[in-house]
Amino acid sequence: MKHFILFLSLFSFLVTENRAQISLTFTPDEVETSDYIDPENLDYELIGYAKVKNESSETVSLRWERTFIQKPEGWDIQVCDLYQCYSQVVYSNVAPDLGLDAPVVLAPGEETNMDVHVKPTGSSGFAEVRIDVALASAPDDILVSGTYTFDALIASTNQTNPIPVRLYPNPTADYFQLQGDVSKVKTVVVYNVIGRQIRTYQTSVDTRFYVGDIPNGLYLVSLLDKNNRMVHTFRLNKRDSRP
Repeated sequence: MKHFILFLSLFSFLVTENRAQISLTFTPDEVETSDYIDPENLDYELIGYAKVKNESSETVSLRWERTFIQKPEGWDIQVCDLYQCYSQVVYSNVAPDLGLDAPVVLAPGEETNMDVHVKPTGSSGFAEVRIDVALASAPDDILVSGTYTFDALIASTNQTNPIPVRLYPNPTADYFQLQGDVSKVKTVVVYNVIGRQIRTYQTSVDTRFYVGDIPNGLYLVSLLDKNNRMVHTFRLNKRDSRP
């Protein structure tokens, strides 16, 4: 009996040690995608691109699992890995309840795309998706994760043609900036999700807009021209830096 217990202890130690030697990277682990969409183009896609790489010295067999943190009704979201793109009903590439067993096998140094395709089907909104990656043999032991956010915007009748500008960093802990053609932007206004105005800034070249003192959460950032017409709107994710 003692020998059997010793054998089990040794086996458990070896398995744990082996898992500890597995090293993966998820790059980038935060993907933000935003664009204006045509309500009449139901096939238009927003795509978040990322890769998972095997940094270990041995071949690994990987299982990923998709979780919807936030998803507008009617949006179609698919995950694409090294082998194929899966329909929205497929939440994982290894899902016995769906009769699916297609782990991604990566030799040392190999990588797989881990892309998320979103079809807003003509409607605006915001979605957040998380993908967790584990060994297929240990699905509950998450090794790396990636988060994808998608913001589909529709220009309103009060909005001029969107200008080529981006907001970064997003998410942010303390400030954000604008990059691109900001010559037409005079004012930057930050609203909370219920439409209450939180901050107003006047713009200039390389201005940093401080938001470190506002609560964590989602905000709308509107860019106004000299006539106070809205020329662009972004969704800003304010959250504290990871420890």
